[in-house]
Amino acid sequence: MMNRISDTMISTVFGMFAVLVSTIFSTTTLQAQNVITFSMDMRGAISQRWLEPQKDFIGVRGSIPPLRWDSTLVATDPDGDSIYTLTVKLTLVGKYAKLFQARKLAYKFKVENSTKLNNGWETVQNSTVLLTGKPQTVKRIFNVQSLAPTPSTRSQNVRLHEYFQPKTLLQRTISVYLPPGYSKSTQRYPVLYLHDGQNIFDDSTSASGEWYADEIADTLIKSKKLPPYIIVGISTRGEDRMNEYTPVAMRRYDGLGRPEELGGKGSLHAQMIVEEIKPFIDSTYRTLKDRANTALGGSSLGGLMTMYTGIAYPQVFGRLMIMSPSVWWANNWILAAVKQNLTDSLATSLRAADTRIWLDIGDAEGKESVEGARALKNLLIEKGWKIGTNLSFMEAKNAAHNEAAWSERLEPALTFLLGNSLRK
Repeated sequence: MMNRISDTMISTVFGMFAVLVSTIFSTTTLQAQNVITFSMDMRGAISQRWLEPQKDFIGVRGSIPPLRWDSTLVATDPDGDSIYTLTVKLTLVGKYAKLFQARKLAYKFKVENSTKLNNGWETVQNSTVLLTGKPQTVKRIFNVQSLAPTPSTRSQNVRLHEYFQPKTLLQRTISVYLPPGYSKSTQRYPVLYLHDGQNIFDDSTSASGEWYADEIADTLIKSKKLPPYIIVGISTRGEDRMNEYTPVAMRRYDGLGRPEELGGKGSLHAQMIVEEIKPFIDSTYRTLKDRANTALGGSSLGGLMTMYTGIAYPQVFGRLMIMSPSVWWANNWILAAVKQNLTDSLATSLRAADTRIWLDIGDAEGKESVEGARALKNLLIEKGWKIGTNLSFMEAKNAAHNEAAWSERLEPALTFLLGNSLRK
């Protein structure tokens, strides 16, 4: 689920219009390929007053267009039986869509009424459906999760350390991609650490589809567009993610007006990477340990944590891949933190002179997200970074806030960030 969403009636109206277009299209020229009909059993939700049909809308948000996380495609109940339906044709776009046919759709039902508990979202984690290339009907009861049995897509050159136990945080899996030729060489390799490791290499462990980082890295390395690199995926659980990926806590109010504190364990997460995971990787694999050959990346809250970890440990990471960062968290706290860090003495701060940064945002992620990414870019430029030299900024056209969009930008991000690695 997207970390912050605008619930305006404008998005609802657009969603209803999109549904109308989709319905018309589906009855005339729609081809039998990845057509999903959602059948939403809302009888229990209505009896619990979660959905009030006379004034609320119910619909679907998800990870593959035309479904999005920042607006709702609205379902209808033409029979009046409290079973709402919506039919959509999913569109797989981009360079890698044809290469990797198996895709998993992550989705959630949502009541469009911001006064509802949980802002109208189902309280369970995302549900998933495996795309087959054929029409499917998904029958679901609101707030009852359904997960597709997805086969593993992890490459053979990705090794798993499934029971890594940090000192202060919960046990997790560490996934390690080894570049072609690793087993037959004696050389040492640069390392890229990525947040949300469960989404990086394997569709079966991902919440919203994978990045295909192993296949993409193989392609780039074999074509000499990228030097051989080790990529480390650091997993987290959905229920722990907000706590671990936010450097400060944020207060919000639920649908009943009750205050709650969210997040704030990001400093422990950054410490875990630097003091536990990196030493483990350096002692287990043939790595180049210096900051010029150590990169860190992530998306959404993972992008926020990448920026935070970069300023908290500038002596460790020389390259940062910041995708769709959640700059908005805690009233744009990260902007003040970056500004303060870059104003401190050069001995303790991130430095433009020897730190390369990839920063991006999708123009379909919402006004607040785009403005936050632009503000971060402008702050970096003000402090010495130069576009095209040690800073790349992309506003991806028609790109939403999901794994498919980040996967599509992974090739240019890797080639800019890692294509000229310093070796010692």
